[in-house]
Amino acid sequence: VPAIDDRTLVLGDRNIALDGQGRFTIRYHGTRVYPHVPSYSVLRSVQMVDEGRAPEIPFSTFKDKYVIVTATGQALRDLRATPVAVNHLGAEIQANALDNMLAGTFVTRAPGIVDGAICFVICASVRSGRNEKVPWVSLMCFLLRPRTAWARSPRCTA
Repeated sequence: VPAIDDRTLVLGDRNIALDGQGRFTIRYHGTRVYPHVPSYSVLRSVQMVDEGRAPEIPFSTFKDKYVIVTATGQALRDLRATPVAVNHLGAEIQANALDNMLAGTFVTRAPGIVDGAICFVICASVRSGRNEKVPWVSLMCFLLRPRTAWARSPRCTA
């Protein structure tokens, strides 16, 4: 039985860390990584078996597999922007999430101090590359943390 215990989704023996809104970040493997089988091929295979012919898609294709069914008609396109594609099919996003859950491979957020240190290094290197003597900008980026530093200080942008 699935349960949520202190920002952790518990699925049997698997524990999935959740953020403050109850989500996890998907580790994407790319587009068209998982096999796509058109529903008409499956339906045609059933008809072929009924007629005594060998199916176009062998039924063993789906044995012991997770199957995600989605509508991908021209007007029904379930497309979302992801880090790996501008138009990523919703079923592929779900397949990536399922793959992450099964393999236990998730993107996890670094602690705030690490985010701040990365921001400090980036700001310092951008400023030193421009030969500008503005060390307080790097310090401000470090203290304000990345989300607010990039939004509040136009001097932190590259």
